[in-house]
Amino acid sequence: MTNLRNSFPEKSKRERKAIAKDFYKHFCDLIVEALKVPGLSEKEARERISVENPEILEKFYAKNKSVIAIAGHFNNWELAAAVIPLYLKHRGQGLFSPLRNRVFNDYMVKSRSKFGIELIPKREVTQRLESGKDNPPSVTFFLSDQVPKNPRRAYWTKFLHQDTGVPFGAGIYAVRYDCPVIYGKINKVSRGHYRIRFEIIESNPTQSSAEDILEKFTRKLEAQILKEPAHWLWTHKRWKRKKPLDMHAR
Repeated sequence: MTNLRNSFPEKSKRERKAIAKDFYKHFCDLIVEALKVPGLSEKEARERISVENPEILEKFYAKNKSVIAIAGHFNNWELAAAVIPLYLKHRGQGLFSPLRNRVFNDYMVKSRSKFGIELIPKREVTQRLESGKDNPPSVTFFLSDQVPKNPRRAYWTKFLHQDTGVPFGAGIYAVRYDCPVIYGKINKVSRGHYRIRFEIIESNPTQSSAEDILEKFTRKLEAQILKEPAHWLWTHKRWKRKKPLDMHAR
């Protein structure tokens, strides 16, 4: 409720409670859907997740270009990440933070990689992108609405009325390795069914900057949240890092 109050100061308490109620219904769906992923057949997976415009990625594949895909914790990102390789010609790579509990970590890896995505520990991403230069082109997926570990190594902007630090990773790697950037827009069609639409954020990252790329991503995610607020992950502490006083937000 604190997150909702700070993000929607213009809404009444009653309106924010309605969003919270809808969020918890949606969140329960996410939990059940995540538990069902390991048992999904390919046919069932394609029925649950569809891709509206795969040609966006196919054009980059034809040019032998690796791509960075950015998304947020919106709708069922877990299900989307698991199923998306079925629609790719690129190699699919997803970043993750290994869990301390080995049993839960192994379950998470098995579930997410069921349909072919390769999971890369965050600490290894630079090495993988470097070594992947001569391999078939890849799509590397970033969830870029994570809380930055170091507030001084984040891009600061206004997001839902609040100073918000965005991890620099996706923007920096896009510019450094000349990877076009796309936004993975996940729409909920019905309970348990989602549609992904790709939107180009930056086709020529070397002509842009990490800051501009992350700003464009932030505005796209914010627009989705404003349209369907109950479908974002409100239970996490998104704003637990404060902007350093000597840093400026856009």
